[in-house]
Amino acid sequence: MPLVKAADPSADAAGRVRSHRFAAANTMLAYLNNDTVQLEETINFLRTNKMNITIEPPNRKSATQSTLNLEQSLRQNRETPTYHYLGETLQLNLVISNTGVGHDFPAGTIDINEAWVSLVVRDVEGRTIFQSGDVNENDELDQSAHSYLSIPVNRQGKAVWRHDLFNMIGETFRNVIRAGESDLASYTFEIPFWAKGPLIIDASLKYRKLNTRYAKWSLKDRYKPLPIVDMARDSLIVELRHEPEISPN
Repeated sequence: MPLVKAADPSADAAGRVRSHRFAAANTMLAYLNNDTVQLEETINFLRTNKMNITIEPPNRKSATQSTLNLEQSLRQNRETPTYHYLGETLQLNLVISNTGVGHDFPAGTIDINEAWVSLVVRDVEGRTIFQSGDVNENDELDQSAHSYLSIPVNRQGKAVWRHDLFNMIGETFRNVIRAGESDLASYTFEIPFWAKGPLIIDASLKYRKLNTRYAKWSLKDRYKPLPIVDMARDSLIVELRHEPEISPN
């Protein structure tokens, strides 16, 4: 309940009162009620130092060091150049950290909410080389996306997807990040020979209140595609090179 400006008799000497908006994670209610102010407050809250995503530079073990004359202070830098060869397989690691939520991420109704990692790799001409965590034309999330959720099941082993948790006897999947901890998402893909460098890698942690299947069932005639919030983002540029030919000698 942060202090905000208000023309209210209960305001303090600076003209402020405690906000009762309680911006948290429910973008759905504000969106369906056309409450643009509350929606903006909620999105800003979700983006303010709650989660962090970092792309680890895919450094080659055989990366070459420069043999040119260098400024003396640069010699202490042991980080090798980030580059890969065309046609090579690239392994990419993303670190997703719960830096400011204060409890598990996600929390609450994690069986019907959606939180996932989106990764897009393009070459310099904008052609997509690899993608994960896309949303299709039916507003449905890529099933292979690295997601944070729970999948409860009933006695017959079927998913309890309508949030009728009184039928739940267990979970087939549960993935959350505890407060102050991190998760690792790994991806592997091949760099095509037609790619033009450098590679542009974009990663984001996305959140949506209610998955599409549940939203369509529960909202019925009121359904419309719900907002997707980028809670954290990172990007990286990786240079591409042609692998040098090896002399037979």
